Amino acid sequence: SVVTEREYSIGSIGIRGGSGGISVRDVWLEDKQGERIRSLTRDTPASLCLDADVGANFVGRSDVEVAFSINTLEGHRLFTVISSWTNDQLMIKSPRMSIACDLPGIPLAPGRYLVDATVIFHGDTLDCVQHCAMFEVLPLNQGFHVGRLAEHGVLDLRCQFRQRRDPG
Repeated sequence: SVVTEREYSIGSIGIRGGSGGISVRDVWLEDKQGERIRSLTRDTPASLCLDADVGANFVGRSDVEVAFSINTLEGHRLFTVISSWTNDQLMIKSPRMSIACDLPGIPLAPGRYLVDATVIFHGDTLDCVQHCAMFEVLPLNQGFHVGRLAEHGVLDLRCQFRQRRDPG
């Protein structure tokens, strides 16, 4: 079946939960210029972004955490980051919250991936939206003999081969 953009948006998520107080409105990926993107290469700097409505009792707080996860289309978790892990404090100044998590690149093999977003307060999940955005990692360049297969894994780390001195 064809995976459509429509299946992975805030409006269509099947799994959502939390105790409320803050409600995620939108989740997306954007480039350094602030434009929404649906595809990128491994080394493209990008930001995972979230907009949310904030209840009155959370406005003015700086102890709310935001988490993003990246998953395969099959639902395997590949990466999670929580704002407190990076010691980044998020100050909520109004009833609308807009947060970005800047990444220098997303070193994943070419393919499509899904984003989850969670808002947390003192260990309590206020809102969690799963598979609410999709993006595609495009190949930088294909090898001329062996193309990349799924069983080669999901990471695409920067590396370079070099000749070493012959042993002996």
